[in-house]
Amino acid sequence: MVLHNRIRCKREVLLKKTILCFTGTLLIGLGVTMFLKSGLGSDPISVFVEGLHILIKTSIGNASLISNIIILSIALIIGRRYIFIGTVIGAIFTGLAINFFEPYLVKIFSVDSFYSIRLIMIVIGHFIVCLGIALNLSAEFGFSPADCIITAISDKTGWQYRYLKIATDASFTICGFILGGVIGIGTILSVATGGPLISEIKKLLEKTLLKWIGLKKPTVDTVEVAGT
Repeated sequence: MVLHNRIRCKREVLLKKTILCFTGTLLIGLGVTMFLKSGLGSDPISVFVEGLHILIKTSIGNASLISNIIILSIALIIGRRYIFIGTVIGAIFTGLAINFFEPYLVKIFSVDSFYSIRLIMIVIGHFIVCLGIALNLSAEFGFSPADCIITAISDKTGWQYRYLKIATDASFTICGFILGGVIGIGTILSVATGGPLISEIKKLLEKTLLKWIGLKKPTVDTVEVAGT
């Protein structure tokens, strides 16, 4: 009976974490789409992808694939323990979420909208992206390749996530800009406030949502789940 209850508990935790990751991924897809449709600057990684696209004269899709391979390779070297089901969910469904939301947002917002509307759009989109990332981090069910790297460095050095996130985003932005990528007010907003905002939202989620659903202090490690 005790073993049965433990297995049931693990399955419940697995389900809750999966739902959190799907929700976070959908939010990231929505926020990134708002970034792109505002015409006020892409997120840091998109700037890097655009720079690769210009440098090697390939499609955006191929540049994105190359970028993902580079980042994932680094994550496998220094942050493998943070790669799990949530990483796969993000890799597969973020693009699908962007494709899903794009037709609807085109009907509401575009680069031809008033500047004030586009500015509000980029601020809301940035908050939504940060909320999605914070949900994925709180679930502790596998991070994005970039967050695997940041979290691994944070755990090994004791440096705070918020500052490492700023440094990482700034690095992607600078590299992308040097390669020919275009930055805008949205990019600057993302670099300057992304790390601190994600950290604060994550703290709030741990005190509220995760507490309400019984995941305030996750008891099932990714390795443990993998072995069930």
